[in-house]
Amino acid sequence: MAPLYYRKDRPVLPVTGLFQYEPKDDTFIFGDSLKVATNSLKGNLLTFYNGTGKVEAEGRFDIGKSLKYISVEAAGRAETMADVMSADTLSPGPGWTGIERRLYAGHQTYPAGSLAQIYGQRHQGDQF
Repeated sequence: MAPLYYRKDRPVLPVTGLFQYEPKDDTFIFGDSLKVATNSLKGNLLTFYNGTGKVEAEGRFDIGKSLKYISVEAAGRAETMADVMSADTLSPGPGWTGIERRLYAGHQTYPAGSLAQIYGQRHQGDQF
């Protein structure tokens, strides 16, 4: 939605599909078309509350995509805790209090050459 300000910034929740505005709640909803239109359980969804600046996200999160020796699969919900929307997007404003997230995650590691060899030797010798 916005350009990345720093090289270390990474997308966390890829959201594509349908964009919808709900005037009664003053919210913008982004997400998989079935999830937005029919409340389907599959797909990613991002809801932005225009009045407070609060963001709710749910779906499959991309955590650690740029890591070389570990792969993470995570799904769940996250939301920002905001009372007042800040004018400055680069720093937390006076109403920003953090992010709450509930994720289920699994990971797989890919150890580097010599470390993988050590793991293999210990496993074969029942010392692991």
